[in-house]
Amino acid sequence: MLQLESNLQHKIKEFNLKPGSLVLVKNLAIELSADWKMKPRYLEPMVIIHCPKGGAFILAELDGFVWQNKVAVFRVILYLARKEISYEKEVK
Repeated sequence: MLQLESNLQHKIKEFNLKPGSLVLVKNLAIELSADWKMKPRYLEPMVIIHCPKGGAFILAELDGFVWQNKVAVFRVILYLARKEISYEKEVK
């Protein structure tokens, strides 16, 4: 994961994210803690439920639990999965 982050560090991050895409969310809660090296930098893969034009994403975990808070664009990176997962939109 560190190698992927360092490879993409100086590139323009113009991901084509749409509902159904798998993403990783950067864990900002660990940055101020003393033992940040021992904790995961990214949370588990999540599915994008809704992505408005100018704002934050609405995400769900793979088991279907939808997050209460919206996630800013700078916290999200594309998850490179080996095969595509089918996704049915059920959010109104």
